[in-house]
Amino acid sequence: MAFRDKVIALAALLARLVLGLTFVTAALLKLHDPAAFADAISRYHIVSGQLPSLLAVFLPALELLAGTAVLLRRVQGGALAVIGVAGLVFAVVLASAWWRGIDLACGCFGGGLTPHEQIPLALFRALGLAGIAFALLVYEQRRYRMQPTGVQQAQFQSEPTSAIRHNHS
Repeated sequence: MAFRDKVIALAALLARLVLGLTFVTAALLKLHDPAAFADAISRYHIVSGQLPSLLAVFLPALELLAGTAVLLRRVQGGALAVIGVAGLVFAVVLASAWWRGIDLACGCFGGGLTPHEQIPLALFRALGLAGIAFALLVYEQRRYRMQPTGVQQAQFQSEPTSAIRHNHS
């Protein structure tokens, strides 16, 4: 493996750790107090009724599953896609709140900042995490495609093809 490939693989590993740990931590913080998260969702003035309470349980569970999947490299493509789309959706929600002048304390990691400072920072973080997720998704797809064909086939075959040919002769 060339030095460049090792550096890229190390960067991908670090990005995977940052992304997975960020989503697992955010999910655990939200799951610790779903009522507070439902209240935070309501302050965006996008959904109402019982939907904030349902989202306050569903979204952190999805974040926890996706973050864990990224860390464990299981169904990673789907998990990275979920994280990327979630980041983009949250960025749109944040931009909407900012545009409408909603004064709110947003996110799990906004302590110590005024609401006016938190929204741009959270928007930047959401887009950054989405970018990392999509970059990792592309990296993993390219890495898989670059494996020799025999390595890909060996994952799905239990017998060598030559043994199969001899049995039918």
